[in-house]
Amino acid sequence: MKVLATMLLTFAVGCATARKPPWVPAEGRFVAPKAGFELEGPAGWMRYGPAEAAEEFLATRDGVDLQRINALSSPAGKPLGLGKSTRPFTAGMSPSELAELVVDAVRSVEAISDVRVIENMPAKLAGRSGFRLLVSYKADGLTYRTAIAGCAEGERVYYAYYRAPERHYFDLDLATFDLVLETYRLDAPEPAPKPSPPPQS
Repeated sequence: MKVLATMLLTFAVGCATARKPPWVPAEGRFVAPKAGFELEGPAGWMRYGPAEAAEEFLATRDGVDLQRINALSSPAGKPLGLGKSTRPFTAGMSPSELAELVVDAVRSVEAISDVRVIENMPAKLAGRSGFRLLVSYKADGLTYRTAIAGCAEGERVYYAYYRAPERHYFDLDLATFDLVLETYRLDAPEPAPKPSPPPQS
């Protein structure tokens, strides 16, 4: 019996160590080939790491309720996957239209209330013209803030967001989110800068 118990324990430990843990260090290059983007994860954070999560970046330092950074993309003709919004992304949308699409999707999330857009401005993401939003809302008795950056390229919309409780936590890691955005790249090359017009004689 002792031999059998030892064999079973050894088998169980072997299976547990062979299984990939759900959370892995976020630091380093994260590539989502089907979603079409890549970025550098922040040092000291943990990333959700199962194979089924390979096309969406989700990382936290102290737990997803305290802070989280997500990055993902969505194809044309489909909603963003936030909340219950069925409004699809359409290729050719302007940055302001994309921002409006994201705000509509956030407002459709059933678990939150009192959604307020604090900032809505043009911004660059991966060298593309896009948008940056700052949104606040209430959930589970707390007020959260979310910074959202996005852009469109061809048949996909790309966006990343940082969410944390408004008090203390949001300001604590906002700079980390900005550093992640600086490393964000799409599969397609960045558009070449337009040549300057010749000087008028």
